[in-house]
Amino acid sequence: DADPETRLKAIANWFSKKKSITYSSEDLQVRPASEVFQEEALAPLDAGALAATMLNVAGIKVQPVLLCGAPADKMIGQLPRANRVGEVALKVTLPNKSYWLDCDHLSEIQDSPPAGYSGLAGIVGDSETSIFQDMPVGQSDTNRKDSRIEARLDKNGKAEVLLSITESGKSGLVFREAGRELLESGKDAREQLLERLFEKIARNFSPRARVHDRYFALATKPGEPFDLSTTLSVPGFATLDNDKVRVPLPIQPNDVLANL
Repeated sequence: DADPETRLKAIANWFSKKKSITYSSEDLQVRPASEVFQEEALAPLDAGALAATMLNVAGIKVQPVLLCGAPADKMIGQLPRANRVGEVALKVTLPNKSYWLDCDHLSEIQDSPPAGYSGLAGIVGDSETSIFQDMPVGQSDTNRKDSRIEARLDKNGKAEVLLSITESGKSGLVFREAGRELLESGKDAREQLLERLFEKIARNFSPRARVHDRYFALATKPGEPFDLSTTLSVPGFATLDNDKVRVPLPIQPNDVLANL
């Protein structure tokens, strides 16, 4: 007896806990929902077909949409060339609002089409009007990445870098999914994965950088901003000579910190 929006959220939550989206050489071969229901890892099209079936059973209107890389008036003459279609999404229509499900990320309900396709053409299945439609445009401030970098040098020549990143809206979708998967994994495996991640971040700044502390949001809810931060240190990065900073040579090409 739940309302349609509650049913939609329940289906998205089920995908977040029960299924992982992967890729295979048979991505273009969509299998029946009854055949893939028990599988833990699904190709995006199989996952989308399963989600569409579950939404239909729940009494929710759903339409598959083939998303294209250009506006509708430029796409009409370029079909049926398959390479003009980027990916498939699901448009979900409730009594008072429409939502979108990205077949690559079915655990998150979105207010607009997947990132990169807002305002471009879509081929809408089971449409009561034109099957070719320009996709709605999401609010520009909902999908963004905010980065902050602070670097300082102490009197002993040790460099310290503070890096913080906030990913909002669809920009943080992959990180939010990764955080939830890490949260559900074992502690040892989680620590090893996070250690490797932050070591790579450190090396992107300087081959000599070491991770001093780190933060990776593990329990970010769908739609919430994702936060990541770390403090990196580079002992002996430079020497101080009165008011001059001297950096030992050679400086490696990938030493971002030295170039700063």
